[in-house]
Amino acid sequence: MKYRQTLVLLYACFLICYYIFYPYSTPALQNNLTSQENTVRVVSYNIHFGMGSWGNPNISEISHFLSSIQADIICLQEVDKFSIRSLFTNQPEILNESLSMQMTYKETTPIISGETGNLILSKFPIISVENIPLPSLKYPRNIQKVIVQTPTGPIRVLNTHLGLSEDIRQKQIKVLSNVISKDPLPTILAGDFNTSNLLEFQDLFSFLKDPAIIMNKHRVYTFKNSKYNSRIDYLLMSKNFLIDSYDVPKIELSDHYPVVVDIRHR
Repeated sequence: MKYRQTLVLLYACFLICYYIFYPYSTPALQNNLTSQENTVRVVSYNIHFGMGSWGNPNISEISHFLSSIQADIICLQEVDKFSIRSLFTNQPEILNESLSMQMTYKETTPIISGETGNLILSKFPIISVENIPLPSLKYPRNIQKVIVQTPTGPIRVLNTHLGLSEDIRQKQIKVLSNVISKDPLPTILAGDFNTSNLLEFQDLFSFLKDPAIIMNKHRVYTFKNSKYNSRIDYLLMSKNFLIDSYDVPKIELSDHYPVVVDIRHR
């Protein structure tokens, strides 16, 4: 019993020291993604509450990566605030201070002592914010809906994290389709959809297109674990956008990989 308590104490000390000292000694991650003129770079990324595969806190590395790719709109899922599993950090505040972008955060699920949720960051002015609840079972879900004012006009951005059950996802997708159909604004839908079955999205494909299919990269996986790899993270968008690039950088900071898309108005 004392041996287990000692191990737990040592691990806790490691995490605390790692979080305190590691961010200040880690350079920004380098990558080959550079934005092009007249494009909007959009990112969707489930950051796994800022913890690496070894249980190491890496919210600083995630911030460095997001800064280095010069994204214009960033949609994140599983962002923790004061939860025990992420060492009681305020991750929205850390990301906001590091990236110096306009930000809106919405909690979805209570976690011991804190919460987890979705976050949108934008280099463009955020001119409206709405949070729409989704049908859910064990874990509450919602849609973050914002409108950002880009140089070429307003864009509606939707950020979400869908459920694990196909039945509940179908109900959630119906809500998403209803939200999109009510407004003709150009739309970006980002999130962790928890499925690789595109047939579940047929209602959405009435309004949106999948850049991964257009760029012939729909077999590139965005999630991995010990059992399988699959594409469950998406950036879908209105059909009047031109797709300049689609990338899934293999950055080992989460159990998911970020999805990065460059778009232009047609």
